[in-house]
Amino acid sequence: MKEIGAACVDWQTCRKVGEVLKARGWIPFAAAAVLLVSGTALLWTVGNPIWIPLVYVGWAVLLGGMALMALPLILLPRKGQAPRGGGVTQTTAVVTTGLYAVIRHPLYLGWMLAYVALVLIAQHWLVALVAVAGIGSVYVICVHEDRRLLARFGEEYARSSCSVPRVNLVSGIVRLLRRSKRS
Repeated sequence: MKEIGAACVDWQTCRKVGEVLKARGWIPFAAAAVLLVSGTALLWTVGNPIWIPLVYVGWAVLLGGMALMALPLILLPRKGQAPRGGGVTQTTAVVTTGLYAVIRHPLYLGWMLAYVALVLIAQHWLVALVAVAGIGSVYVICVHEDRRLLARFGEEYARSSCSVPRVNLVSGIVRLLRRSKRS
């Protein structure tokens, strides 16, 4: 399978990334969590925001991000045909409907939006620096997750990854609208 930008997963790219993360797979998770806690702590210590309307936008982005983090925990076990009482990691099918028809990793997009929200609320360069590092960590987690899902579901996941972007919500909506026009 050919790689089409960051939207399509192929075996070779995933193997290379997987080799690096196999032994250190927990590091991006730990880094992203520590950075989110650090950013939140900085939020309350770095002073006053410059432009108050951005604070309100930040809180709205945070609520949207939290919704994106919560929805997969509810929808994925059911739509992914997880065994009774099973969680998001015990799905037995690739989910390509609903939110998963728009983006492959809504939980991680929500996590990234939480960093963006912290920047909008704090409006401080130090929080922005922490957010950039955090978003980078979460993106590495997304790549690792693609590798894991490709190994688990094979060609079915590879086909899905070519039509659904990793975390680009705008691209996902545009692609969904184009697919619905063709149908």
